Amino acid sequence: MAYFGDGATSEGDCHEALNFAASGMCPSCSSARTNQWAISVPLKKQTHSRRSPRRPLAYGLPGIQVDGNDVLAVYAAAREAVERARAGEGRR
Repeated sequence: MAYFGDGATSEGDCHEALNFAASGMCPSCSSARTNQWAISVPLKKQTHSRRSPRRPLAYGLPGIQVDGNDVLAVYAAAREAVERARAGEGRR
């Protein structure tokens, strides 16, 4: 399970990792913690994408949005993602 923030999604390393995971069918999970700030500027100035869950779609990976303040929702989403990865169901 990889955790990263808004700023990391604007870096090449993040895109390379998502592309590697998708093209290699790697059993991996990633979680982007969004607070609407990316590398010291508002996220809206950093990217045109307004919703983070849409980013994985470009790589053929599933993406969902969960309220980070809802502990049970975060737990359920993480558990589902891990189960999907272990079952080899990483692609949409």
